[in-house]
Amino acid sequence: MKKSNFVTGLFVTGVAIIFMCSGCGTQNLLTKARKSGVMLEYKFPESYMTYKQVQDIGQEIDAMGQLIDIDIVSNVDFQTKKNSDMGEDVKIDMKLNSITMSVNAMGQQMNPDLAELDGKEFHMVVSKNGEEVDTHEADEIVFQTSPDEKSSLGMFFNTFFPDLPEQPVKINDTWTSVDSLSFKDGDRFTTIITNNTFTLTDFTELDGVNCAVVTSKYDGTMKGKSYSQGMELDIDGTITGEGTWYFDFENGCLVKDNTTGKVVGKISMAMGEMGLIRNFKNTTELIK
Repeated sequence: MKKSNFVTGLFVTGVAIIFMCSGCGTQNLLTKARKSGVMLEYKFPESYMTYKQVQDIGQEIDAMGQLIDIDIVSNVDFQTKKNSDMGEDVKIDMKLNSITMSVNAMGQQMNPDLAELDGKEFHMVVSKNGEEVDTHEADEIVFQTSPDEKSSLGMFFNTFFPDLPEQPVKINDTWTSVDSLSFKDGDRFTTIITNNTFTLTDFTELDGVNCAVVTSKYDGTMKGKSYSQGMELDIDGTITGEGTWYFDFENGCLVKDNTTGKVVGKISMAMGEMGLIRNFKNTTELIK
C-alpha cells in the first residue's frame, strides 16, 4: 500500500511538474515577446477555423421631434481555411454555417428569412497583413434584409480581418490603415470609410493561447441613399469608435475582437431632415 501511494505520489508530482514547466514556457514566451516584440502576420491553416460574430446596432431617428428606435441584432457563424498561396497573398475558403438577423422597429419584431445563405461557400484573397485583396465573390452574394433593402456578404466580411503592421512591433508601437465598405443596388448605396489607428498594448494568455493585445481607435464617414414608401432618403454621418482585439502571434490568427462605435448624422428627404444616431457593438470570437 505504501508503494502504491508512493508511485501515485510520483505520478501526481510528475503531472504537476509538467504543468509547471508548461506554464514556465508560456511565461517565458510572453516575457520574450514583451522584451523583444514580435512580427504579426496571418498564417491561415489548411484545416477549418470556426468563428462566431455578433453585431448589435441600436439606431435612433429624430423625425421632427418624434423618436424612432430600431434595434438590429445579427449572428454570423462561419468557417475559414487556407486554399492556396497566391504570390505573397493567400486565397482562403469561406463557408457560412448560419446567419440570422432580428429587427425590432418601434416594438414590431421582424426576422428576415436568411436560411438560403446557410452553407454558402466562397473565396477571398487576403494578404498576410490582413488586407482583403479580392472580395468579389462575397460581394456577389446578395440577400434581402427587408422589403425595401438588400445587402451582401461583403458587408460582413470585407473588413473582417484586422490590419497588421508590416514590420515587427513592440509594446506601445502604433500603425494605421484605412478600411472601406460599399454596397450598391441600383441607385441605392451605402459607403463606409474609416481611418484606423492601432496600438500594441500588451502580451497575455487568453484561454490558453498566447496573444498580442491590440487596441484600436477609428473615425470616418458613412454615406448612402435609400428609399422608404417611395421617398428618397440621403444619409450622411460621421463615425467614431474603439476596440480591443487579441491575436495569436504564434499561430497567426485572430482570437477575439470587441469593437464599439457610434454614427451621428442626418437623413435628408424632400420634406426636411431627420437626426440620426446609431450605436453599434461587434464581438468576434474564435470557437475552434
